[in-house]
Amino acid sequence: MEQINDGFKIADEDLILRGPGDYIGSQQSGFIKYKIADMITDGAIIRKARKLATDIIDKDPNLENHVLIKKRVMIDYRDRLNIIKLN
Repeated sequence: MEQINDGFKIADEDLILRGPGDYIGSQQSGFIKYKIADMITDGAIIRKARKLATDIIDKDPNLENHVLIKKRVMIDYRDRLNIIKLN
């Protein structure tokens, strides 16, 4: 990294070394619970998944029509639900 002066490459290397941190919460480094994608090489599919997730929440904010997703969120993030707002 001492040889690199490109901020994007430095950020990518930092992501590889330290991990993305929390999506919900304030931890700025560390690795996500499920390794389903590579944050560096899978950017396009991650953006598509984020768009689809946003569309679901926009149309069904209480996840009433997405019971399995709601159940998974409630299980995986039960210790953090007090810091996010679920309608």
